[in-house]
Amino acid sequence: MAKDGDIIDFLLGSVFQLFGWILGGIFKLLLSLLGAIAGGIVSLFKKQ
Repeated sequence: MAKDGDIIDFLLGSVFQLFGWILGGIFKLLLSLLGAIAGGIVSLFKKQ
């Protein structure tokens, strides 16, 4: 059986941390993209 602090726990923790970093990066990228699109739409309406 796997004990606390075993190599399997370390590997699973590393994998979950990697997935967290990837999902966080995608989420930040989507937020910045949506912000840029919204800013472009607002600037288009301000010109008129």
